[in-house]
Amino acid sequence: MTLPVSPCVVDVDALMAGVRERAALRRAGMSPDGALGLVSVRPDRARSLARGAGPAITAAKRLVVRAQHHFLADLADQLSRALFDAQADRRRIARDIAELRGEITRVSSEPRG
Repeated sequence: MTLPVSPCVVDVDALMAGVRERAALRRAGMSPDGALGLVSVRPDRARSLARGAGPAITAAKRLVVRAQHHFLADLADQLSRALFDAQADRRRIARDIAELRGEITRVSSEPRG
């Protein structure tokens, strides 16, 4: 029995480079898909123990925290994506430089004639 051959070709090296890059970002505390993990806004922690006015203060604190949460989460997500893209660009440029150096070495070692 023979298995069908898939017409698409997968560049395993490029795929693994992407996996390694994402793993490195996760080890550094960043996520390429979402927030950096540095912003943690928890409405359940916004409470007041003051007598009498405590419930009103708690409600106000939670309202402010909820309003900030969406802004901060979006900001963290944008920052994470920008950092991920910058790292990917840096790695791509480093690969291009290495390729050019190899090409220069190859061309300079060829006999002239």
